[in-house]
Amino acid sequence: MREAQALNVAIVGDGLGCKAIMDLILGKRLSQLQMKLIGVAYKNPESVGYRFAKKSGIYVTRDYRDFYNLKDLNMIIELTGHKEVADEISRTKPDHVRVMDHVGARVFWDLFQIEEQKIADLKRAHDDLRNSEQEKKAILDSILEVVLYQDLEHRMLWGNRMACGSVYLTPEEFVGRHCYEAWQQRSEPCPGCPVVKTRETGQTQEAEITTPDGRVWFVRGYPVRDANGDIAGVVEVKLEITDHKRSEEALWESEEKYRSLITNIPDITWRTDINGNTTFISPNIEKVYGYSHEEIYKAGDKLWFGRIHSDDVDKVKKSFEKLFTEGTRLDVEYRIQRKDGKWIWVHDKSTGTLEKNGVKFADGILSDITDRKRAEGKYKILFESSRDAIMMLAPPTWKFTAGNPSTIAMFGAKEEQEFLSKGPWQVSPEYQPDGQLSSLKAHKMIEKAMRTGSNFFYWTHKRISGEEFPATVLLTKVEIEGEELLQATVRDITNRKRAEEAVRQSEARYRSLLENIDLGITLIDSDYNIIMTNTAHGKLFNKPASEFVGKKCFREFQKREAVCSHCPGVQAMASGRPAEFEAEDVRDDGTCFDMNIHAFPTFGRNGTVTGFLEIVEDITEKKKLESQLRQAHKMEALGTMSGGIAHDFNNILSIIVGNTELAMYEVPEWHKARHNLKEVRKACLRAKDVVKQILAFSRETKEERKPVELGPIIKESIKFLRSSIPATIRIDQHISAESDTVLADATQISQVLLNLCTNAAHAMEEKGGTLEVNLKGIELDKDAVSQYLDLAPGSYLRLSVSDTGQGIEPKLIDRIFDPYFTTKEVDEGTGLGLSVCDGIVKNHGGAITLETEPGKGSTFHVYLPIIEPIEEISEPEAEEPIPTGHECILFIDDNLALMEMGKEMLEHLGYEVVTRTSSIEALELFRVRSDKFDLVITDMTMPNMTGDKLAGELMKIRPDIPVILCTGFSERISKERAKTMGIKAFLMKPVVRREIAETIRKVLDEN
Repeated sequence: MREAQALNVAIVGDGLGCKAIMDLILGKRLSQLQMKLIGVAYKNPESVGYRFAKKSGIYVTRDYRDFYNLKDLNMIIELTGHKEVADEISRTKPDHVRVMDHVGARVFWDLFQIEEQKIADLKRAHDDLRNSEQEKKAILDSILEVVLYQDLEHRMLWGNRMACGSVYLTPEEFVGRHCYEAWQQRSEPCPGCPVVKTRETGQTQEAEITTPDGRVWFVRGYPVRDANGDIAGVVEVKLEITDHKRSEEALWESEEKYRSLITNIPDITWRTDINGNTTFISPNIEKVYGYSHEEIYKAGDKLWFGRIHSDDVDKVKKSFEKLFTEGTRLDVEYRIQRKDGKWIWVHDKSTGTLEKNGVKFADGILSDITDRKRAEGKYKILFESSRDAIMMLAPPTWKFTAGNPSTIAMFGAKEEQEFLSKGPWQVSPEYQPDGQLSSLKAHKMIEKAMRTGSNFFYWTHKRISGEEFPATVLLTKVEIEGEELLQATVRDITNRKRAEEAVRQSEARYRSLLENIDLGITLIDSDYNIIMTNTAHGKLFNKPASEFVGKKCFREFQKREAVCSHCPGVQAMASGRPAEFEAEDVRDDGTCFDMNIHAFPTFGRNGTVTGFLEIVEDITEKKKLESQLRQAHKMEALGTMSGGIAHDFNNILSIIVGNTELAMYEVPEWHKARHNLKEVRKACLRAKDVVKQILAFSRETKEERKPVELGPIIKESIKFLRSSIPATIRIDQHISAESDTVLADATQISQVLLNLCTNAAHAMEEKGGTLEVNLKGIELDKDAVSQYLDLAPGSYLRLSVSDTGQGIEPKLIDRIFDPYFTTKEVDEGTGLGLSVCDGIVKNHGGAITLETEPGKGSTFHVYLPIIEPIEEISEPEAEEPIPTGHECILFIDDNLALMEMGKEMLEHLGYEVVTRTSSIEALELFRVRSDKFDLVITDMTMPNMTGDKLAGELMKIRPDIPVILCTGFSERISKERAKTMGIKAFLMKPVVRREIAETIRKVLDEN
């Protein structure tokens, strides 16, 4: 469209009446009306304040008729207000020129003013809106959440800086794209999208969504309505919570640790809201209160406040109110009635409040202080019933302010008031035995007590009757309600003999305690002479305690001629602090024992060190237990390592077995290569059993007894043993039993055999020799079984393990089956092997014996009762065909070789197979095409998400999907646990073709 031509106007006027129109046109304020001034006719142009230069392009004249000669004139505006002038102009003007009289011009001006005001208002509103929009955009661009606006077709119309940055797009590239294309790389909306639900329901929706790059988002959708109330679009807000999700697992473990800590500490931890509702209380509340934490949650504050003692309930409620309203720390003691009706004292305290989701909470600790309160009651009883006079003195006069009943009795007063407001010097003679005035000396004693905290001294007091008596006084500085006072404890020591007798009895009790304690206790002076030792210390060295007294400790205990360099007693006397040392000692009979020595310095009255007290603990058994624990840790580490080896090795075997079976499928029965492939398959399955055996020996397994044949166990164990003993030792085996079936745990029997063979090999380690294993059936009659404990007459298998080593010394035979007894060097054995063998054999109803001769070797005989042999099941003449199918299977394994082999094997069985090497990718595929698959087969051990977790996520999407879980080894999963999770089948690798085919068919048919 072409722009309209400007309207050329000329003005005829006089005076100030036309100034407004002049201002309007000359100020270019009507540029939108396309008006241009080309001429002005005034009698006095200067009167309106304008001087027109020629260069302005405006024609100035005093006679309006001169305008008729102007080219392109379109309009004359007459502003004089004279009718005759207006008529003249209208009559004489050229035909193409229009005229606007002064009335029209004024109306025109008024309309312009109104329009100009509207324009100004609109401009101001536009500026305000623009500023508001800029402010909103700045706010939205500064937050961490992704905020975007999309229409009903999921096209993004606007997004903040985080929205564009999270998908690596500029704002220009962002607008117009679909949200599911930008985030999910999809061609259609995501299943379960909260934005879709918001559009459908008209309500705010939220969900957690994972994008293909592994990021996790918390998404909310908010509906946007137009003027008619219809949904015009959706505002989507996303917050990335990937790090939060990744930390949840670690947080769970941490929470487990802290939950264990909270459960086992004696104090109760709690959380309550402002309304008194208990939102958390530790389970140990039941031990203290009698009610379980579930009962407290259910009943709320009624169960708690309703059982507080009536004298305490107001105090408790006010404390809780101040906690929430004023932030004052809760610190209150009160009584509460247990479920069994008993009253207990508790100390309730909280450090303050916290607010979460608009609700104010308080955390605190509740302690059972019933025992302390009882103790305080006892102390009060002690105060009231103490035979000593106990008084309080207050500054600045230091006169008595309180006293117990013994004070009244000791000073012969009738009542407490008789000595209150008196000073200690007023119930004393004028002078003390040392000649000092009682008043002066009393103030000195008080001053020292206040300076040092306490002061003990002898003093002569005087009763009300005037009778003097010797006493001991203990002044102790105490603080009560912020004021420092002195407590005076006065004891009448007139009857010294009674006191000495009490001391003698105390020493006797002390001696009795020393003699009956299990620890060795010895008192040694600074010259290392033994002053006293108890019976237990003598027993450590197999001597009477009296033989040590008066002798040097280093000679008697360490057989040295000088003080031991490591002696903790030397350290204790030098430092004045306790010292400790762990050492090995030897008795006179040559036996050794380990001991832990604690030495405590002893002091004389002047504070000098007079010697030390030595406490000795025999830690020989403790050392053995520590050695056992270290061995257990080694076995645990071995178990962990063997688990990893088992997983990797079984994966390798799976590849070998699977590809071998696939090759067999291609090779005809008559071909020689098929025989070779069968041997490879057979060896792989035997290797699988070897892995199982490694795990059985390195990890704790559940005992499972069933009828087993010993012959195959012996043969397999010897094959396993051959690689672990020196080649200088020959192994012979003789299995001559007609029936070799026993009721046993095969793993434990194998363990017995390997332990016996390992000991035999150790006996021949230096010179080599022959290790012989024999299995023979024998009959034991009544006379024969009399030499074996707990055996009954009958048929037995005798398993014999012989070596050609040095034999066992006769003095050691009786101890050979004792726990921790070993003839091996330190760190070469724990001494548990034969004791474990003995325990296993006895638990199987058998017995184990030893025949040995020094220099000729040893033979261990294991007797196990025979049971009826297992009936052999005749194999079918023809092997049943392997079941096949046509369903679609999702096969997941992170091992590419296993994945490719499994795909080919399943396709040979007729199935349609879709594979993935990533559990995350498999889950995303299943979200999109869950209806495509009839079965999922997944490996257990995979990065990012393990097989059991993947199975759980798949069943959340489609509960009816059957899942088969495969693993080479895993401590996290078992057949039983998999079943409880809803997993249909659990297979241990390597899995042979028939096994997986039958399992698949069974699962699909049952489902």
